[in-house]
Amino acid sequence: MSKLLKFNRILINNSVKRYAGTHDPTKLKQYEKFWTFVCIGGAPILVGAMAYVVINYKHPKRIPYKPYEYMYKIQRPFPWGDGNHSFFHNPKLNAVPGVGYEEEEESH
Repeated sequence: MSKLLKFNRILINNSVKRYAGTHDPTKLKQYEKFWTFVCIGGAPILVGAMAYVVINYKHPKRIPYKPYEYMYKIQRPFPWGDGNHSFFHNPKLNAVPGVGYEEEEESH
């Protein structure tokens, strides 16, 4: 068994040495210049694209409240407050059954 392991180790070491070529310093400098150009040159482009998206983003309009019978049906009231507000209730986005939205929508 030990001869088999020794042969396996020699085989692996020789194959690694065979494929591990020498490093050309000019190629290394070339790759370094390329990645420096890509990173330093690409960062402002990405920041500009992100700023363009953020500036031109349009908020969608809020869906008007319609008191459908099958919607907002609460089997048991919530155990806090008046029982109509969920734990993570947002008065601008979540409608209260029978009342609608609690706060008016802000225009941008």
